[in-house]
Amino acid sequence: MEVWKDIIGYENHYQVSDLGRVKSLTRITTHGHKRKERIMKLSTNNDGYLHVILTNNKIEKTHRINRLVGIHFIPNPDKKPEVGHKFGNKKDNRSISLQWETRSENQIHAYETKLQEGRKGVKHHKSKLDNDMVIDIRNSNLKQFELAKIYNVTPSLISMVISRKIWTHI
Repeated sequence: MEVWKDIIGYENHYQVSDLGRVKSLTRITTHGHKRKERIMKLSTNNDGYLHVILTNNKIEKTHRINRLVGIHFIPNPDKKPEVGHKFGNKKDNRSISLQWETRSENQIHAYETKLQEGRKGVKHHKSKLDNDMVIDIRNSNLKQFELAKIYNVTPSLISMVISRKIWTHI
């Protein structure tokens, strides 16, 4: 049976369930309109986690569902800061599928369950090169400082590409 609890800071406005659902409760809005109770539609953020936008006093705030469920349904005697997905499914926000973790535990668990994969090459957020550029750099007869100017990067980056300290997968 699904269990619902008022969301802290949004009492009498929103509730979260142990199954990872959020509902807006029946209430009169600031404009005097009556809003009926309804299950809210969840959105997915850029990292694939479900979240919902809650409003209090005309201020909107985004909340990740795993964290809402963790705070309201999972004991945290060790005061761990993060809520992780036990089975590696970001969409499964049932309380039985979540656990409190340290940052380190969460990162290790994320890699083990393939929630987080190492970002190499063009998938890395700071990448200034692509696969073809790396191949061209390695095949070039130009000096490193010349290549650095051409590709708008530092000579040390060119050196690391050539020596295969980075972009090792190419």
